[in-house]
Amino acid sequence: MSSPIQAPSGFHICFDNVTFRVPSGRDTVEILREVSFQLAPGSFVCLLGTSGAGKSTLVRLLLGEAQPTEGRILIDGRPPSRDDFKLIGYVPQNNIVHEALTVGKALTYAARLRRPDDTSDREIADAVREVEKALGIESRHDIQIARLSGGEMKRVSLAAELLARPQLLVVDEATSSLDPAADLRIMRHLAELARTQGTTILCVTHHVENSGLADNLMIVHGGHLVWWGHKTEALHHFGVDRLTEIFIGLEDSGVTRRPAPAAPSAPLALESATQRTPRIEHGFVPQFLLLFRRHLDVFVSDRRALLVSVLVPLFMVMLAFVGFVGEDFNQPAVLTRPLNSEEKESLVEAWGTVQDALKKEKGSITDYSDLTVAMQLRVYLDANPQIKEYLGSEGLARTIKASLAGEVPLMPVATISNYWPTYKLQFTVLFGLILLGFMAGVGAIVGERAVLLREVPAGLRLDAYVASRFTFAAVILLAQTVAGVVVLNLLFAESTHWNQTGPVAAYQQPLASQLVFQWLTGCACAGMALMVSAVATRRGQALGIIPLLILPQLLLGGLLIPLREGFLMILGQTVSASYWGFRGIVIQDPTWPEAWRIFGEISPGLTIPFIALMLQIGFTVVLTSILLRRSLKR
Repeated sequence: MSSPIQAPSGFHICFDNVTFRVPSGRDTVEILREVSFQLAPGSFVCLLGTSGAGKSTLVRLLLGEAQPTEGRILIDGRPPSRDDFKLIGYVPQNNIVHEALTVGKALTYAARLRRPDDTSDREIADAVREVEKALGIESRHDIQIARLSGGEMKRVSLAAELLARPQLLVVDEATSSLDPAADLRIMRHLAELARTQGTTILCVTHHVENSGLADNLMIVHGGHLVWWGHKTEALHHFGVDRLTEIFIGLEDSGVTRRPAPAAPSAPLALESATQRTPRIEHGFVPQFLLLFRRHLDVFVSDRRALLVSVLVPLFMVMLAFVGFVGEDFNQPAVLTRPLNSEEKESLVEAWGTVQDALKKEKGSITDYSDLTVAMQLRVYLDANPQIKEYLGSEGLARTIKASLAGEVPLMPVATISNYWPTYKLQFTVLFGLILLGFMAGVGAIVGERAVLLREVPAGLRLDAYVASRFTFAAVILLAQTVAGVVVLNLLFAESTHWNQTGPVAAYQQPLASQLVFQWLTGCACAGMALMVSAVATRRGQALGIIPLLILPQLLLGGLLIPLREGFLMILGQTVSASYWGFRGIVIQDPTWPEAWRIFGEISPGLTIPFIALMLQIGFTVVLTSILLRRSLKR
């Protein structure tokens, strides 16, 4: 390999009698015990061991994700600092690049995130070409990563880490899913990188066949370091012909043979620490713009996601139109109010007369010259059996009783066009935007978790990342909102030519206001979904939580359950974006009787709903950053 990557010399790592224990109930479990070894700068070491031997714990200690219970870890002869851990590269088993991007674009973004903000485009392009050539993937520069072979994908992940110019590179089971030929190529690349670039490399692997390319083997078993040295010496020491026989013998015998502990190196001169590459501090705005461009590139390159983002809103629009095109939006409705005291007295008297009439028998009427009102009514009822059956029904009796108790408004006030069809249509559209918001955020972060775990130590700012993630979701939602709502309005406008009625303008805000509040409601729900995506470790886990967040938006929006006062109204105002979004879309006439209002007393104008939605959005974005930071530290 030519065109070496300009990297500082590797770290000198020393484990000095490191023991690591974890609590287990009232006791503790010892994962590693008195492990001592040294990794020299520019060395290539393979870490071998069966499952549960302690390899993953050793890697966590190297990466600074855990601290030794006993003993010490030295880097260049001193306790490591937080900046030292940022100079350690890590290639896990999962790919740490976006597979929807081409190799060149993925590595360009990786270089931008790992280099200072003022690095020129020419310098970035040169660095990408060098690392591609060093790993033999320069011919794949314009190929989408998803179309590469498994071995080539791993080399792209290696290239992304090498662009950060690490002093220690840990490759953790990165070749476990590869075929033997691909595994051999990766191991050869690692050996040459250590030799030519001076990077200290530790490779954790289950494939022992190619481990002979390493300078030394480190074998752990049962938490003990049982061997340190070259492959040939290991075979002779354990008296076997193949490395796999070492593990069989250790498991069968249960013996933990350990070499003499390696003595820790003497502290290096203080100047060696100052020669290290300083920590790179990135600005919020440059990273925000860079990450936003990457989100856009990934989105455009992922044809399936692009198609879904276009087709789902169109499907929702057509479904809403088909469902409401036959609705009579101008059907009359009678507004009613509760009875006052005088009306209740009159109803009691009239209802009593009706009950008397129902109780009288036709044969009891003997003197037709002096008929009472009840008797006259009974004669009428006998002639009209359907009316008689209705006046004697239990349903009517319950209605009269509830009206007298003030529970049911019965007195007509005015006749209007029924607002219910218009409200139903507007809430249906709003709920569609709510679903799109949750779709935009639920998989956004958890789908990039493996990438984030590597980019955060390399210098990615979580505040810029979350802000870019939310902004990108908001832009997509804006396009979906404008396209969907405008198309739906045009369809209803055209339907008037077919003698169909459209939604009543008096019951809904102008189109511009509708678009703003529908979009803001979708953004608030996208923020909630991002919070879930930040704490979830798997996409399925996030999808399982989302229905619990959708249900309050449906129930507490104000349409299904009138929210005039009490705990439910407070709950809707606090946790439901649909409550404020719906209030910003529909118009509620303050002259309507209270029983006909879906909301309680509200102040005129749209200022309060707008501020409420903006506060919900700000809260979710800030909380997402906090939750993501804690989640990545677990």
